[in-house]
Amino acid sequence: MLVVNNYRDREADARSGKRTVIVRFGEKFGRYLYLMLGVAASLLCFWFFFEGHLFAALLPLLYLIPHVLTWRRMVQIHSGKKLNSILGETSRNMLLMGILLSIGFLIRH
Repeated sequence: MLVVNNYRDREADARSGKRTVIVRFGEKFGRYLYLMLGVAASLLCFWFFFEGHLFAALLPLLYLIPHVLTWRRMVQIHSGKKLNSILGETSRNMLLMGILLSIGFLIRH
């Protein structure tokens, strides 16, 4: 959430002297940071496979579908108030990840 918020506010933050990660490293860095954090969250769930939770390792991969779609919309919008919708979509996606992970732990194989 913080990354998409900083991505949205990057121009105003730069004008006001704030040194957020996105301001320091640029829009392109912020764009790919958002994408990679979602990918990393899904891939880190593979750890649960080694703990004997197959579905907790695999179900979070479904999160990648809405995450990538949201990222693509974020890149298309690029800047402005329309990015507020991306905050909402990111919240929804995070909820989905939590639900998928929870279901994965409930399913016994």
